[in-house]
Amino acid sequence: MAVRVLLVEDAAGARDALQDLLASAERFELVAVAGGEGEAKIWLEDHPGAWDLAVVDLVLADGSGFGVLE
Repeated sequence: MAVRVLLVEDAAGARDALQDLLASAERFELVAVAGGEGEAKIWLEDHPGAWDLAVVDLVLADGSGFGVLE
């Protein structure tokens, strides 16, 4: 069974690299990508239990990764 991953990253280069890394590992399934705190929190509220692992940038242009982790 794949580990379902939520990726929260606002920097395009880092986001692309992380997406490529996760795609190359068969064990992970990228279920959502968010570019900021607000977008991530909305996705989490709309999809409870739809993820197993969150990869979160702590410094975001829109909010903070710490806000996502709450």
